[in-house]
Amino acid sequence: MKVPCWIVEERLLEGIKSEPFTPEAIDLFKRETTRLLTEHRRAKRPDTEVTQRQLARIEKEIERIVAAITDGAYSTTLKAELTKKAGERERLGALLKVDTSALGKIGEFIPRAMDRYRKLADDLPNALGQDVQRARAQIKTLLGGSIKLTRTNNG
Repeated sequence: MKVPCWIVEERLLEGIKSEPFTPEAIDLFKRETTRLLTEHRRAKRPDTEVTQRQLARIEKEIERIVAAITDGAYSTTLKAELTKKAGERERLGALLKVDTSALGKIGEFIPRAMDRYRKLADDLPNALGQDVQRARAQIKTLLGGSIKLTRTNNG
């Protein structure tokens, strides 16, 4: 059986424009997006207790090295160790100063993403009529991939 191209396009467009906006789909989108962004936020935030303990340990080691140098036990080995420990202190201090404020704006992201999807879906008929390449790019963005149509034994 052969199906005219316009029927396939019409049915695909109908699904692309309506299915993501059912209450169930919106709820799933919000849950999954929130879950993924929360996981991302946790990965960006350091374990502050462990980092603070490491920083305190490094500070004590630096104090001992400085005391040894002050007491006259200066050597290139001590200087290299002091430089190494100072670098580690900077690294740990930077971990504690990670700015996570931008990650707290999950609530603003979800409606904007839904609006963007709706705009792309609404523009698909225009893109199909004017620029097939643009339409393909929009479909790929909307679906996170491509739709592959293949012939069956019936055509």
